[in-house]
Amino acid sequence: MFDKAKGMFNSAKSKAKAGKDKTKAFAIKKMIKSQMKDMPKDRREKMERAIDANPELFQKMAKEMKQKTKNGQTQMSAMMEVSKKYRGELQKLMK
Repeated sequence: MFDKAKGMFNSAKSKAKAGKDKTKAFAIKKMIKSQMKDMPKDRREKMERAIDANPELFQKMAKEMKQKTKNGQTQMSAMMEVSKKYRGELQKLMK
């Protein structure tokens, strides 16, 4: 009986986590979209596909950029530094 309850709990927990991940990915995508409004449509769509393919990478990058700006870096320099760090992964996604 406890095993069944434990299984149900773990199943519900994993579904909740998946829902949170989708919500975070959606929020990041919205934020990036608003910052890409002046970008050409084809590049913007390519970026959106990359975000959809690996939202975890963009979440990790966003956290690192946020930390760097909290430490006094400008948003642009933080973005450049983090982008360089993940250049290889970004290039794979952008193909």
